[in-house]
Amino acid sequence: MTPRPIFLLVAALSFSQIILFLRQIIPLVRIVSLSIVIVFFLFSCQKEIDYAGDGNSEKIDTSALGKFIAATGITDATLKANLGSLISRARIHGWWDLCKAIYPLAGGTASSSCVNLKDTGIYKITWSGSPVFANGGATFDGGASYGDTHLNDSILAYNNAHISFFSNTNDSTIDQWVMGVDDALSPNNELSITNAGFKQAVAYFFTVNGTFSIEQTSTIGWYLVSSGNTAVRIYKDGADITSTTDSQVDRHANNTFLIGTTRSLTGTNTQCTFATIGFNIDSATAAVMYSDILDFVTRK
Repeated sequence: MTPRPIFLLVAALSFSQIILFLRQIIPLVRIVSLSIVIVFFLFSCQKEIDYAGDGNSEKIDTSALGKFIAATGITDATLKANLGSLISRARIHGWWDLCKAIYPLAGGTASSSCVNLKDTGIYKITWSGSPVFANGGATFDGGASYGDTHLNDSILAYNNAHISFFSNTNDSTIDQWVMGVDDALSPNNELSITNAGFKQAVAYFFTVNGTFSIEQTSTIGWYLVSSGNTAVRIYKDGADITSTTDSQVDRHANNTFLIGTTRSLTGTNTQCTFATIGFNIDSATAAVMYSDILDFVTRK
């Protein structure tokens, strides 16, 4: 039998049958329409929060944030919002993918301060000695306390690498070796934010003779050492403070980065409030990266 068009079938129905048909089909249409609206809402809307209270809401990467919260056990709502904003800004400004490890040192405990925000499954810090943990970060004691990131310098290219350390302490009474691999090897791949009692940063980072900065008025701030295609640069609070540099060498110490010290030397007594390890950071990215990190650390 040849199927008849739908309009012929409807025409063959009585008025009462049409009314009954409409009564049955309209609720179904409403349910389907409502389901479509709900699904669209769930998949198209992203959670936004106005963490600063200034009316400028920011989208939050809930997957990265959720994993970090689960790994650290952080419960404070303000800190969660702050972390979410940091993730968002890092992605928007392009430095998220330039990091292998991001350590917010948040939550005020050893277990919350050891987790890598970039990937909670790898490069978790193992603490040694007795660092003191607070909301501001981890404070070291000059060498006996430090953290091992388990991130080997061999995974970084000699001309495409960086380390950074945000110091919350102003002190030049000792040589503040804040991060590093091993002073007994070459290259040492290490950073000090003081030099022989002066507030001058020095980095032996994929170089033999070292890169030196202009002397600073304080050791409080964000220090970044980055090795690019042509040179190693030192940045302080997003600005290039390099004074002299050395030729890069394509070698590795083949050991893991420590935070709070470097092997074969005394460490630092500063408080570290933020640290990163990863690929080369150019000057433009360094400036915006500092702004994002500063916003985070002042709010935590």
